[in-house]
Amino acid sequence: MASAPPVIAINQFRHYLGQYVTGEAHRVYENVNVPVILVNARLWPTDSEANKKHIKDYSIYYIEDSGHFPMLEQPQQFNTTLMNAVKSVK
Repeated sequence: MASAPPVIAINQFRHYLGQYVTGEAHRVYENVNVPVILVNARLWPTDSEANKKHIKDYSIYYIEDSGHFPMLEQPQQFNTTLMNAVKSVK
């Protein structure tokens, strides 16, 4: 988007945020037929209950004692957790 004209970027951003205002953001997952696996730090809460409600095959793995960049802050734990997440795919 950085190379797009500002008018396009602004329109896309409005559309993106509008989904949250109208409560329609979850609809992007309606046709997802693959596992959705998150590897997250606990810094910001993840609404797993809402995700499970709207995503057919959802799972989450947490990295402890990490912020926004768990792959840099906790590389060993991140690598182990990522491998477990990958192995969980059927």
